[in-house]
Amino acid sequence: MDHPQKMSVVDYVLGKFTPAEVAKFDDAKITALAAVEAWLANDDFAAVMNQYN
Repeated sequence: MDHPQKMSVVDYVLGKFTPAEVAKFDDAKITALAAVEAWLANDDFAAVMNQYN
């Protein structure tokens, strides 16, 4: 995420996400779910970590 340009850090951290940030977060949730599912199916954490990191 970005650094606040013209607001206090507290207001920035506690503020609402922008639509672009929501989209990034939604993508990250999908990727995280896929990684957990791959780990559960594969049981090789190192291989899954190499695939998703």
